[in-house]
Amino acid sequence: MFSMFTGKAPVSRIFWLALALLVFPIFFGLGYVFYLSHNSPDQNIETMAKLGHVILSAFAALYFFFVAKSLYGAMYHNRKPGISSWLAVCITALLVPLAAHFAFDPWFYKRNLLNMLSKVPVNEQLLAEVDTIQTTLPTKLTRNITIDSATLTQRQLVFSATGKGALAEDATKATEASIVKALNENPSYCEALSKAFDLGLWNARYEVRYTNAVLTTRLGPTQCADDWEATGLTVRND
Repeated sequence: MFSMFTGKAPVSRIFWLALALLVFPIFFGLGYVFYLSHNSPDQNIETMAKLGHVILSAFAALYFFFVAKSLYGAMYHNRKPGISSWLAVCITALLVPLAAHFAFDPWFYKRNLLNMLSKVPVNEQLLAEVDTIQTTLPTKLTRNITIDSATLTQRQLVFSATGKGALAEDATKATEASIVKALNENPSYCEALSKAFDLGLWNARYEVRYTNAVLTTRLGPTQCADDWEATGLTVRND
């Protein structure tokens, strides 16, 4: 087994055993943690999934790099390389940037760096921008939902909103859809937060409280990007 990573095993053995048998489980694992990082109702699981996604992607990129290096060495070990050998190396080499691409998540790194530095006071410019946002409240999110206040917690801006009365069980989906539509289709929410994001705000968290339930969703730099699709924003029940 070790010989496959020293470049002394046959090219076919390295390709099929070290690569082909593992490439699907690796990318299946990447897909699973990616799904959890965007769809888990538990914030802790979502955070751990994002961390796992970055770590697994980085590991996969390194693994494919060493397999490609072994293939390159094997195709010159006591032989002349053929077309199939070059094809195996090229396929494996292409997997390196593909896996590395999944590990590249600038906002994840930025947020966690800020989290480690959370004891450092928030800069005055961000505080001033939050004060400006607070002066626009209260305001209507939808006809039956009013945003009452906003509080800066570390570098997350938490909006407290009130929904009228109790939330009927059969009306939850419709209410979620109205919140998503309001935040997604009205550009004023992202426009109001754009300067704060530039100043280091992680995200805006909207907590809509009813007498019997709380609906929560977030807007961040990713959701406010020009190419963001409405289906990407979800509402979570806390």
